[in-house]
Amino acid sequence: MIGAAYLPAQICLLALCLQASISFAQVQKIDTVQFNVVNSFKPVISDAVKLNDNPATDTTRKVKKQADYNNLINARYPTQFYPSSLDAMYMRGEPLDKLQRSCFMGGIGNYNTLYGEYFFNSLRSRNFDYGIHLNHFSSQDLADNNAFSGFAYNDINIYGETFLPKHTLYAQADFDNQIVHDFGYNRSADVINNNDSTRVNYNKTAVAVDYKSNYKDSSGLNHNLYAAYNNFTNVLTSSTYRAAENIVNLKAHAYSYFDEQRIDVKASADYYDDNSLQGNTNTWNFKFNPYFTGSGKTWDARLGLKLFYDIQNGVNLYPDFLARYHIAHDAVMLYAGADGDKTYNSYEMLAGMNPFMQDTSDKKYTFTKIHLYGGLSGTITNNLTYNLSGAQSIIDNMPLFMTNINEPLMNRFMVVYDNVRELDIHGDVDYKAKKDWNFVLGADYYVYNADSQKHVWYHPDFVANLLGQYTIRKKWTLKLQAFVLGPQYAPSPVMVNGITTVNSVLDNAYPDLNIGVDYHHNNFLTIFLNLNNLANIQYQRWLNYPTQGFNAMVGVRLTF
Repeated sequence: MIGAAYLPAQICLLALCLQASISFAQVQKIDTVQFNVVNSFKPVISDAVKLNDNPATDTTRKVKKQADYNNLINARYPTQFYPSSLDAMYMRGEPLDKLQRSCFMGGIGNYNTLYGEYFFNSLRSRNFDYGIHLNHFSSQDLADNNAFSGFAYNDINIYGETFLPKHTLYAQADFDNQIVHDFGYNRSADVINNNDSTRVNYNKTAVAVDYKSNYKDSSGLNHNLYAAYNNFTNVLTSSTYRAAENIVNLKAHAYSYFDEQRIDVKASADYYDDNSLQGNTNTWNFKFNPYFTGSGKTWDARLGLKLFYDIQNGVNLYPDFLARYHIAHDAVMLYAGADGDKTYNSYEMLAGMNPFMQDTSDKKYTFTKIHLYGGLSGTITNNLTYNLSGAQSIIDNMPLFMTNINEPLMNRFMVVYDNVRELDIHGDVDYKAKKDWNFVLGADYYVYNADSQKHVWYHPDFVANLLGQYTIRKKWTLKLQAFVLGPQYAPSPVMVNGITTVNSVLDNAYPDLNIGVDYHHNNFLTIFLNLNNLANIQYQRWLNYPTQGFNAMVGVRLTF
């Protein structure tokens, strides 16, 4: 009942509110709204939406729209941005130096010394390169015992190479002639009027061909093939010889990269045929050397093996290992390794060690059974580098030289072989200051132990050398070469009552100082002066074979 009494009052209050609202709306200003009709106007009165008094369900079926993407046009919206052009990069460098085809050097000095050397080469080319080299150096002198000690060296070398699209083909031919005299005899007891009786004339004729790939793709199988033939003789007359040796060298090398690792395979076959008064001997030496090289951010290493084979000694197997670790980039690098080797002491090799050797000496293999080494090296500055190392080797059949007392003049050396253990401590410093000056200082200290011989003959305890060069205003070049050869032992065999006894002769250490001055007048002419053995010490590199004392040479160098 209470609700019914209040209902008329509520209706009256609602009516008053509506009237006030309408009155307020009529007070507001009515703006004019303008419509621009583009298409033809068709007035349509939409159906009124009425509320149903009773609930009902929607039975209208809705059609799902399917999107069609087949008619879309793939077009790029045009942009208005146009980047400005960039200048092409180019390298600005110094112009290439002008090359000359020929260079001649010649000089004269005391001891009737004569020197001449000539170079001829092609100019720059992308297709080929060739040249020729001629050399002569001779001296005539009497030793302290008035025996003739003259020598001469002559060399002819011709080479040529062609640059193919993916390979390089190289060939060369050489002829070397070396003449010495066996002057180390007792002049007071023996008088020789004919110098030809002590004359030794070595001739070497050699040809070689090398064919190697130049692939730009490192993953390809790069290869190098090499073949050479050498004929080495000790000529007695124009038609006869004391001894002769023929050597054939065949080598092959292939390598390829896998990711950042590299695999190498080397193989070689060497044939030696020797003819002397003792008869004919020949041997084949085969070598197979595969190794793997890997690297990381601060290290690199090589791991492989060396396999040798010949009929007399069978198979010899040695490691091939090297590891390097960079502590501070290039400032300090530690390295260590182990390997071995096998070398045939050919007639050419032995005569190169000692030209006064006996041509009937035995030729044997030398086996480096193990070679352990390690050290540290690095770059202190951009111009200064250093290297300190130590090595221990066990060597079987090391060739040593001893005076042959069975010859009448006892002025030639025979070869004796011994097993030796060698320790080598090495150090060197290299400094280069652009083009103005540079020097290299190096030294080696040796400790030897021989199985049979009293000493390791003619092997000094230490060797030190200094090389330097200084250029002043591009006109003058000062050169320095100094070395010190440590004490060494020489064998002096004597025969008493039919028994040969070997005495040890100690040769003290000696220095050898050499200086030179070059004056560059222009690009065509250079004048040089060389002063050698300033201390004037005639040391004996071999027993009874003293070297020349102070000697000087003046000469010119012509470039044209």
